Amino acid sequence: MVLSPYAAPARFHGLIAGPLAAAITACVAEPAHRRRAAAFARRLAAEDGAAAVPACLGVASGSAQRPPRLSARDG
Repeated sequence: MVLSPYAAPARFHGLIAGPLAAAITACVAEPAHRRRAAAFARRLAAEDGAAAVPACLGVASGSAQRPPRLSARDG
């Protein structure tokens, strides 16, 4: 079994515990993968995506408009 972001999804009924465990262990034991995951975690922790939403909508400046209401016929 090969774990890769480009690999096709594995089918649940085709999973075998031994090879899956070995692939996951190899992935988390690889120092380069651990370093990249730690760097990504630091970047993610530094972001404040929730605070960016009101700014993008103009809520902070008071210029946001209420979105139009949809009726049942609008689908």
